[in-house]
Amino acid sequence: MKRLDLYVLIFLCALTAIIFGYFSLFYVDIHHDFIMFKPAVDAARGKMIFRDTFVQHGALTTIFQAAGVKLFGEYLAVIRLQTVFFYVATIAVLYLVWRKFLSVRQATVAVIFWIALAPFYTLMPFQPWSSVYSLFFQSVALLLFLKFCEKERLGYLLFTGIAAGLTFWSRTPVGVFLVGAIALFFPLLTVMGVIRWKKGLRFLLWLVLGVLIGIVPVLLWLANAGALRDWWLQSIVYGHEFAKVTRGTAFLQIIKSLAISRYWTKLYVYGIWLTIPLATLSIVVREGMTLLGRKQPLASLSVRLFGAGLILLASWMQYYPVTEEGHFFWAATPMIGFFLLIMLRQKMLRVALTILIIVFFFLRISLGLQKTQNAYIPLSYPKFLIGMKTTTEEADYLTQVSRILDQYFLEHPDKTYINLTADAYFSMINPHYRSFHLLYVNWPMAYPVYPDYEQAYKTYIQTYSPLLFTRTTPVPAGYCEIPLPQIMTPPIALYASCAGQ
Repeated sequence: MKRLDLYVLIFLCALTAIIFGYFSLFYVDIHHDFIMFKPAVDAARGKMIFRDTFVQHGALTTIFQAAGVKLFGEYLAVIRLQTVFFYVATIAVLYLVWRKFLSVRQATVAVIFWIALAPFYTLMPFQPWSSVYSLFFQSVALLLFLKFCEKERLGYLLFTGIAAGLTFWSRTPVGVFLVGAIALFFPLLTVMGVIRWKKGLRFLLWLVLGVLIGIVPVLLWLANAGALRDWWLQSIVYGHEFAKVTRGTAFLQIIKSLAISRYWTKLYVYGIWLTIPLATLSIVVREGMTLLGRKQPLASLSVRLFGAGLILLASWMQYYPVTEEGHFFWAATPMIGFFLLIMLRQKMLRVALTILIIVFFFLRISLGLQKTQNAYIPLSYPKFLIGMKTTTEEADYLTQVSRILDQYFLEHPDKTYINLTADAYFSMINPHYRSFHLLYVNWPMAYPVYPDYEQAYKTYIQTYSPLLFTRTTPVPAGYCEIPLPQIMTPPIALYASCAGQ
């Protein structure tokens, strides 16, 4: 690496760490934060993922977050800051990828544009989501793939497959489409006449070997721990149920997700999220037409762009089934440098576009700073919220709910409580919580996956008469409501057995 690249890369990583690190410690999302934090804490305490605690996303993400919790304590801020680290590592890798096609200045502009596009400056809070962890391994796979094309050394292809396998374990759907895209590359080159079929088959076999090295050891570990069935149910079967309920599994619904159809009336705001993947698609089509019937070395620009484009289009699939700004950002992240490759080809546009991106960067940061102005209250209770800041209203709510629970259990130390909401936060706020099932949230969409869940909570209620956190779940007869402060819709309610009060 040239010295200038090293200095620029250090600067961009530091800039990312400062900005993302700052915004990562504001606001608490009782749903998304804790569907990640709860299994991480469970795993850090010795529970087996999938078998003993529900893991909505990849095993590797939970393992990383559990390791962070084990090392630095059971604090939400730990996995938030750990996610910042993975963002920084990802953009370091992507800078190296983009530099293969862009100048230092252009790659720097691409990183600044990427920072500006982050979704947590406006509506959604920073999320320690599995997509970030998979994005790192996805980017590593892309870099290694390009190295393979340049050198044609099979070792690079082997490690490309391993990185793709680790992507699978970070977020399963991303890994599946990534492996599929890279595997498709070699047959396509063969059909187009760029390489001979024997060569393409050899490359494909080395890729598959790498993928197996990345995937099989974890499968064996899960099987040995008796968690393989639950992994299948949670990662594959539940993933299908989630997609079916959230968006639908018809082909038209997938296309509408990729085309962000729900935002067509607001393309002036969200149009960039459609423009970026369409620009990537144009690269694949253009370079594919260039390669048709022409034998070229893998190191040629057209072959590398064509292969990289296929990998990037696989990332586009993250728009489905949840079509919103966060998933747009994660999916489009590796595409941004290639989008600017097209936009900056026009010399007349380079200066104007660079200025526009810099202005956009400062505008987005200023919006984020305005958003955090009211979130100045440091949280200290429950203890796992230490290090976080939020609004006065949210801080009061979180603290008061915990205090009400504490007071009840001070008066009724033999009682327990269960969580019948979809928010894992309420499964963590007091040690009197009882885990009657590995599924610690009440998701009707998970009933087909774990049909015993509904009967399990009903049996536990009949046997122990615990406190109940609920939103929409019907409450059995003989329960009385304990008043809670309300800031959510639909409201969270707390019920206790009338006889026990």
